[in-house]
Amino acid sequence: MALLLVLVLVERWELVSAVTAGYAAATLFMVSALWLALMFASIVGLLWDQRWGAWSLIALVPVSTILHSVPLVPFVTAAFPLEMRPFVMIAMNIVVLLLALVLQRAQAQSSARESLITT
Repeated sequence: MALLLVLVLVERWELVSAVTAGYAAATLFMVSALWLALMFASIVGLLWDQRWGAWSLIALVPVSTILHSVPLVPFVTAAFPLEMRPFVMIAMNIVVLLLALVLQRAQAQSSARESLITT
């Protein structure tokens, strides 16, 4: 999952450059900075197998879908006709959201089992 997010960063590098350049409008800057912060938190949290990585991914999905229209599965929407791309992006982001919820639930159950074993 973290590798997909890294590929999304590579594919959407213009959002990263809009934040770092500082010439964007204030609203675009704040939304892009939020997207970038959630993206990095998700990548780091998922790589370190932390629960907050799944939570930040859950927060990233609506920001990515509604505010930026960025699919979280890179390079796939280009295979579809232009009029179908928004629907494909929404469907893919919903799948990512569902996977993040399953991941968070699995991590919660795993930590609950570990706490039972240590007591």
